[in-house]
Amino acid sequence: MNLLTALVPTFLLTIVNPMTLVVFAGIVPQLPVAGSFAKAAALALALAAGSGTVQLAIAGSGAALGRAMPGENGRRAITAAAAAGIVAFGIYGLASAF
Repeated sequence: MNLLTALVPTFLLTIVNPMTLVVFAGIVPQLPVAGSFAKAAALALALAAGSGTVQLAIAGSGAALGRAMPGENGRRAITAAAAAGIVAFGIYGLASAF
């Protein structure tokens, strides 16, 4: 897996992440308060660069881990453990909501 094939799914997951949408929804209305179009554009560019940097770090780490894994069985074990963790967090979230 190269960096680009790791970056695209990470980027797409970030785009549909509700917390990302909430953060950007909170930032965008503040852009006119920046005082000028140039300052607002610089802030938006800085946010995009920061988000892209985090995505590259996550994708790069995932690609490096993917190359270091001890074969297909190791990857499947980690995928199963991650899926179990996500399900556990989901169950906890549902249980604590009621």
